[in-house]
Amino acid sequence: MNLRKLALAGLMAVVVSPTMATTGDLFNTDQKEEIQNIVREYLLENPEVLLDVSRALEAKQKLAQLQNDKLIIAENADALFNSPADPVGGNPKGTITLVEFLDYNCGYCKRARPLVEHLVANNSDLRVVYKELPILSEGSVYASQAAMAVNQLWPEQYTPFHEALMSERGVDAAKVKAVAEQLKLDWDKLEAALQSESVKQALNANHRLASELGISGTPAFIMGSQIVRGMNPQALQQALEEAREAL
Repeated sequence: MNLRKLALAGLMAVVVSPTMATTGDLFNTDQKEEIQNIVREYLLENPEVLLDVSRALEAKQKLAQLQNDKLIIAENADALFNSPADPVGGNPKGTITLVEFLDYNCGYCKRARPLVEHLVANNSDLRVVYKELPILSEGSVYASQAAMAVNQLWPEQYTPFHEALMSERGVDAAKVKAVAEQLKLDWDKLEAALQSESVKQALNANHRLASELGISGTPAFIMGSQIVRGMNPQALQQALEEAREAL
């Protein structure tokens, strides 16, 4: 095999598996330089090779991420889908569960709200679990504490409270109180409950779970064996279809 063929074979070895490129000590300095020139010339003449390599790497990484997500979801299934601390919307007895991690000051969460409503309206078997994950501000923390407290005290009021906060911009303690008063909730009772240890523990559990799942931002969704990070309607619809097929 001549040096050119050997150089291109080495290039392909690197593309397929970097661990195979261990033959550098077999060549002297002049040979190595010639090989480098051959490879450089080949890549300049065939730049599409780099695109192919990039796409192959991206596909491989995506597959690895999907496999890892599936494993982590299975390991944390009970905490994800069956925590008694979490508010539940949609059809509480639905056969497909959508889990949403959210922050009341997250603009993308607010943009995702109509999408979630659309999925619920068009899928009578969809159950929605809300995971309060305040990460953006103190106002976010206060709002999530209040929402969790509302769910503890008046579960039937969680959805209107949640939707009202989602419609607000710059959610803080004052806006939380205003929403509670609009819904005619007992503010003194709510204020005491939102500072309770049970609410703090529930939110801490959500943060630990998000970390375990590799979720660092909101919104994030779990459906079936998939994690959809961010606002991605197409990915959510696909996850729903695959979850239904798996039933």
